[in-house]
Order: sequence, then structure tokens, then C-alpha cells
Amino acid sequence: MQEYQRITEQSIETLRPFFQTYACGICDNTVGAVYQWRDIYVSYYAVIGDMLCIRAGYGVYGDCYTVPLGAGDFDAACEANEKDAQARGIPLRYCVVPACAVARLRMRYGSRMQVESIRDWADYIYHADAFRTYAGKALHTQKNHVNRFYRDHPDAQTVVVRDAQTEAACLAFLDRFREKHPEFTPLEQNEWNGAKDLLLHREKLGQTAACLVTGGEVVALAIGEAKDDMLYVHVEKAMPDVSGAYPAMAQAFVKCFDGVQYVNREDDGGDAGLRYSKLNYKPVELREKYLVTIRDDATYEIRKEQTMNKPILLIMAAGMGSRFGGPKQIEPIDEHDHVILDFSVFDAIRAGFEKVVVIIKKEMEADFEERVGRRIRPHVQLEYAFQSLDKLPEGYAIPEGRVKPWGTAHAILCAKDLIDAPFAVLNADDFYGADAYRKIYAFLKEERPESECAMVGYQLGNTLSDFGSVARGVCEVGADGKLQSLTERLKIEKRDGAAAFTEDDGQTYTPLALDTLVSMNLFGLQKTVLDAFEARFPAFLDENLPKNPMKCEYLLPRVLDAMMQEGKITIEVLETSARWHGVTNRPDLPILKAAIRKMKDEGQYPEELWK
Repeated sequence: MQEYQRITEQSIETLRPFFQTYACGICDNTVGAVYQWRDIYVSYYAVIGDMLCIRAGYGVYGDCYTVPLGAGDFDAACEANEKDAQARGIPLRYCVVPACAVARLRMRYGSRMQVESIRDWADYIYHADAFRTYAGKALHTQKNHVNRFYRDHPDAQTVVVRDAQTEAACLAFLDRFREKHPEFTPLEQNEWNGAKDLLLHREKLGQTAACLVTGGEVVALAIGEAKDDMLYVHVEKAMPDVSGAYPAMAQAFVKCFDGVQYVNREDDGGDAGLRYSKLNYKPVELREKYLVTIRDDATYEIRKEQTMNKPILLIMAAGMGSRFGGPKQIEPIDEHDHVILDFSVFDAIRAGFEKVVVIIKKEMEADFEERVGRRIRPHVQLEYAFQSLDKLPEGYAIPEGRVKPWGTAHAILCAKDLIDAPFAVLNADDFYGADAYRKIYAFLKEERPESECAMVGYQLGNTLSDFGSVARGVCEVGADGKLQSLTERLKIEKRDGAAAFTEDDGQTYTPLALDTLVSMNLFGLQKTVLDAFEARFPAFLDENLPKNPMKCEYLLPRVLDAMMQEGKITIEVLETSARWHGVTNRPDLPILKAAIRKMKDEGQYPEELWK
């Protein structure tokens, strides 16, 4: 078995090449961060099959492994971690796992994986230009502090550390900084030691160090490294009695890197003060990282029955797509032939879902499996349910000439035999955003009374179109966070920087606030509602078939609203800040593609989801 060795100064030349080809935009996959924190985390490494394996101690989680890095044999590297964990008698856990690597681990471990997002590990990502200018109302405080700093210190200069004299001045600064903080915790002391190490070995580690000098003394220091379009800032320190030195150093350091578009200022480690400070700089993203625990085979078999009741994702994909002009559920939205459902399942897996049921028409099965199912199947338990017109209660027949499906509540009934747990239900042609899946999974995983359901509520401004009106369910929410009513507004438009709806073809408009909560048909339901759906269907048919035999629909929102008004269920509204995208009409497609491209460029999704 390959021995793991402590990471030391002598390890740098071995480690550094592995970090040149793989980052996923997280600080933990940079040589600077690994070296700086090596003593704090008591980090070990091994090179297996041209892959870098690292084992480190992560506080309450104990010894964990990072996802193997490199272009070599991924499975061989994982096997080495498995053997090392077994030999040491510790659980096999992967820590600080970026979103782009979760799917890769799932290909090896499948349903044995338990995935948990750790907020304290999330990296803060910012637009580099925001730091270069501090422009706009959101950053006016930082800009004012910087202006004051340069007004108080007109001789201040940014100096990149390139010679022994400047290096010595920076070391003296770190010593003065330490004297200003006599009550260092052990963690702070180790972090300070790591900052000195990065400064002393910056060239060998590929780091850039820069300082602010005024009055002949260094008053602030930053150390980091650029990779692709991201600057990773590992050290940022300033004298606490020099007003404005911190934001001035943060700005000056980013200005040293002309080519970067984003700045990663690392995680906050759960420190409340640090979290407040980082949030004040208005990050564009909190890049999630995950703890992935691998259950051993024996434990997996013991817990297999328990996991049967874990929340299920139910995706409705049987719609005809008439306005779109084709089966929009399998229309590619990027250059890798991903469809919206790829992103939906990817986000759902990251949130914790392990089983997905997709409702389609039987005649779509072959195409759907070829275009979508075969990619998703290795990463999650995937099953199909088939919506068909002839699935009717005993004694009812299809009206002659009817081809239109019976509606969304009927679609869910067609999947009843596959639903044995609380479930989230959503549309296949809507892009809901990762936060929505996290919110609905967190609700469903808790044991609740059978009457308690939920709905993800979107801010209206995040669901509007620049190219016409939209129909939305406007929510009235009580003080207890429960839905009171859901009113369908069929024509909502952007007007004069706000929103308004019309009910008389544009003759008059009623304003709506952009933060009004609306429904996008993402519900979290208890499995017992399926019995109620089934029991109510005959009454629906009796009432509606005589009036509209060709087009009447048994619709999910209406059934839920009726049950809510009767006091049979409650619906908690889970507010999300996510932005919705959809492809109701074909002109929506290029807009969605552009949004996906932007999210990939920002690192919210890997270039290829299932690679």
C-alpha cells in the first residue's frame, strides 16, 4: 500500500504540477492554500496512478480525503484512499468537494454516497472589476474608506514583493501585526505562520505578494495566485490602526492582475466576523463545497431499507410542447447537448436527492433514454412513469377525438406506484436554480405530518421576460409563512422598471412589486396526497367532461388549492432568491442558452455536467 507523506517545503515541486490543470474554482485546489494550511490540517499526500491524493484533518469531521487531482487513474486513486481509510480504521470521507466533482465520485460510489453541503466551507466569489473600482451604491462604504486612506496617506504606494529588502519589510509588518493581536488563538497563530511561509516561498509556490507602503513602512500585505480567469487570495492583512488599509489593499492587489475576471477570497471557516466582512464586499456567488461520506457495503445494506423513504424528485416531462414547436424536454441548451432536465437532476443530486422519477409519454421513452437517461442513470436512481390517456378510473372512457393529456395532477397519478416517500414535483421545461432544490429537499427530509406540504416561492422580478407577458400564480402568504391563496395572473409584464398585470388586453394595468412571491409549480408533497388526487379525479371528470371533453385538465395547482381551502393540507412557502428560466416559446431558447453560458463562466456549473 502506498504510504502517505507529510506535506513539507520539499513536497512543493511534487505537488505543484497537479494544481495546474484542475481547480473547479475553489481555493482548496490551489497549491498556495494547501501549503499554507498544511500544519493546521496535518496534511499528508500520496501520488497514485498519476493522481494526487491528500488526507487532512478537518476538525469535527476527523481525517478526510480530498478528491484526487490529476489526469491519471481516478479509480486507482480512490481505491488507495479506501485502503488507507480501512487501514486506519476511519470512515471514508471526502471533504471540500467542489460541485463539479460530486458527479465524478457518484460514478464510483453510487447510492453509497451521502452528500452534505457545508456552509462554513463555501468560497466567496466576486467580480474582479468590482474590486478594481468599488463602483456603485453596494460598495460605496469601501470606496469611501479607500479615498480616506489615500487622503490621509498621499505617499502610499503598492509594491510587488520582488527583492529581499521588500520581503524583509513585509516580514517586519507581520511581526508588528502579531504584536497588535496578543490574544491569537492556536488557529490564528498557525494561519499567521502559514502567511510567513507563503511569503518566504512565494516564487517556488508560484505566488504573488504585494504590499501597501506609506511613511516608509508596510501597512498591509496580500498574497495569492492567479489561475485561468480567477485570482485566489490566500493572505490579506492590514494594520488595524490604519483606517482604510484593508479595502485599499484588497483593491490594489486585484489591480496587480489585469487578466482575471473573478476573485476568490476563500471561505470564512464559520467565523461570524469574517463572514460579515466578506458579505459586505457583495459576492456574486458562494461557491459550495461538500462533505461526501461513503458508507461501507455492510452499512449500506443495513441502511438500504431506511433510505427508501428519502425524498424523491418527480419531473413532469410528458407535455406536448405545442407552443414551443416540438418536444422541448429534449431540446439541447448548450454545446454539450445538455437539456434543462440535466441541470435539474444535477442540482437535485447536489441538494441530496438520490431517486428521480421522470413522467413521459411511452412513445418518448427511446428518445428520452438516448438523449438524457443514459447520461443521468450512472449518478442517481432513475425510473420512468408513463402518462397515457387511458389511465382513467373504472367506468370512464376516453372521449372520441381527444388527444390532449389529462393535466399535471393526472400525470402525478400515473407515477403513484413509484412514489413511496415525500416528493418534490416540478416541470421539465423550467430551470429552477440550485437554491430551489436545496430549499425543497431540506423541507422534505424532515419528518412531518401528512398534511404539511410546501411550495418554492420566487420573487416576481426573477421570473419575468424581456420579450412579452408571462402567466404567474401570485401568492398571498400569511404571517406564519403558509400560503393563503394563489391567484393566476395571465398577463404580467415589465413596465417602467417594475411589473404590472392586465386583465383587459392592455387597456389598464395593475402594478405588482418585483419582490411579490409567485409560484413556478415547484411543490413539496407528502406521498399521502396521491390518495387524495386519486379520490378526487372521478368528481373532476363528472363535472368537466360534459362541458369540455376535448381540453379539460386535472391541474395540480387547482387540486392543491382546493385541498388547502378545505383545510386538508397546509402549504409552507419557501422563498428563494434563484432566477427562473424557461422555454415556453421557441424565442426563449437563445435567452436560456446565454444564461447557461454565463452560469458556467461564473463557475456555478462545470462545462460538462456528467464527465
